[in-house]
Amino acid sequence: MKSYPEEMLKTFKAQQEQLAKYVVTEDMPEFTRGPVTGIDVTYRENLAVVCLVTIDSDKLKITRIEKQVLETKVPYISGCFYLKEGPLLKQILADIDDTGPIMIDANGMLHPRRLGIASQIGVELDRQTIGVAKNLHIGIIGTREGNTAPITSKEKKEILGMAVWIERKSKPLIVSIGHRISLPTAVSIVRMVSNKFGPIPLLLADRYSRETIAKITDNQ
Repeated sequence: MKSYPEEMLKTFKAQQEQLAKYVVTEDMPEFTRGPVTGIDVTYRENLAVVCLVTIDSDKLKITRIEKQVLETKVPYISGCFYLKEGPLLKQILADIDDTGPIMIDANGMLHPRRLGIASQIGVELDRQTIGVAKNLHIGIIGTREGNTAPITSKEKKEILGMAVWIERKSKPLIVSIGHRISLPTAVSIVRMVSNKFGPIPLLLADRYSRETIAKITDNQ
């Protein structure tokens, strides 16, 4: 499996710190209604299935499903998830324009260098993105008010994301700015396209990617 020399990782992290300066934290464009997309990846050995699902935010109906089966030999490196998954996400998005806001199963600005994979994809492709993670890796969840609570840095000087509770889920979703979106709008979109189990585009992308990779590996 491919590995990265320490010097290369140091350079990558420095590049992330520079790219983080270009993250836009305002709504560009302003979102009212329309398509919303979720992307997820399932891995098994050296295979990855990337699945993109777009739904209509009014009817909550699927308008697009795209899947790609790709080979990957890149290891997971904590804090450098982009090296493994970023190229896969960029490949499936390359020829697809009408996605609306893109929810990625990862963090955005809620990241040690303020550039998680959702933000880096957004900046590099100039797309409107939202980070939606299942687990909290950095930051502190503050006081819950209703179904949300701010996530701040340990110094509590900046709000990096929002914990969002969805019906029937005891654990909150970890929502953060990706690119070209404000945190309130990101939270609003996540809630708008969620059922009682979570954001529909991400749930479906996860389901279809798992089903696809299971069929492939079962037939090998």
